[in-house]
Amino acid sequence: MQVILIIANRLITQQVLTLFLIGFPILLISNWLGHKLHLKVSEQLFRQIVFFALVLSGITLILK
Repeated sequence: MQVILIIANRLITQQVLTLFLIGFPILLISNWLGHKLHLKVSEQLFRQIVFFALVLSGITLILK
């Protein structure tokens, strides 16, 4: 129902669709790589990697 309302109100523009089509494959690849990495490393190392990625992401957001 919500999708119909979004389309009816023209909230999905060509730019939104293009960015979605670019970002979705990247999301799938990242998800797959994260799953593989999680299976191959210890839980503690995986948590440290995720923590580092979150801190790095937060710093870049603050600097913008």
